[in-house]
Amino acid sequence: MSRVLLALIHGFEEVEALTAVDILRRGGVDVITTSLGDSPLVTGRHEVPVLADALFEGDFPTDFDMIVIPGGTIAYVDHPGFMSYVRQFAAKKKPIAAICAAPAVLGRLGLLKGKTCVCYPGMEHEMVGANIS
Repeated sequence: MSRVLLALIHGFEEVEALTAVDILRRGGVDVITTSLGDSPLVTGRHEVPVLADALFEGDFPTDFDMIVIPGGTIAYVDHPGFMSYVRQFAAKKKPIAAICAAPAVLGRLGLLKGKTCVCYPGMEHEMVGANIS
């Protein structure tokens, strides 16, 4: 895996996002953080502002090997462009990592059917068709 997209939206869990970015970059992976808002400055769940590398736009590049979706919120589902992007990415059988509450994003898209997953307690109802571990 050489290029990873990590999505940021208002309310994301800072530790889940920044730890993933840090570990991957230390491992030599090209990680691009993208804001799903209208500004590259995205505020996390605990009011920590993070400057994303790029804005997600309609003509956003598609040459990523993996998507990482940090938890803290499931507001990602309110971004139709990102949801379409994730659906298309999954259709190519490329890996998508969803942390904590973020598997709900994949559940809303019907991408968890027959898959084993874990999620933040209380989000199980969003894991449509999944085997919850």
